[in-house]
Amino acid sequence: MANFDRAVWNLNKENFNGYQGDAPTTEAEYNAVKDDMFSENAPTWAQIETEMDNYVDPASSGNQKLLDLGLTQAEATALTGYKPEE
Repeated sequence: MANFDRAVWNLNKENFNGYQGDAPTTEAEYNAVKDDMFSENAPTWAQIETEMDNYVDPASSGNQKLLDLGLTQAEATALTGYKPEE
């Protein structure tokens, strides 16, 4: 789960040890492994969820900014290589 990885890295990269297998998807799964994931100061599940919910994909955001400037999607894709899902 890339969003989970990004969230925990942003919240406490200094103490993040990583994990094996799949990323936790529930608070119970996270609480069962968090002490192994962090050397100290493990973020709460609520903090991780907030970080994941607030994430804005830079490719999507940048694409929208180009469209807002008046470019067509074809022009924006030609410049960046980003093509939104249909």
